[in-house]
Amino acid sequence: MITYEGWGALARPQSLQPLVDKVDAYNDWAATRRGTLEQAIVTEAERLLSGPWPPLD
Repeated sequence: MITYEGWGALARPQSLQPLVDKVDAYNDWAATRRGTLEQAIVTEAERLLSGPWPPLD
């Protein structure tokens, strides 16, 4: 939801860029490291949720 609807609607904040990049890489059909990317997405989401909200750019 964040990458396809939220990020653009929020004027593409830099604070969400790492999450968007990881999700885009995961969604690439040629991705061969899906397990690694899954963990990276979860780690980035945890980082975002543990900080101030909304995230500071």
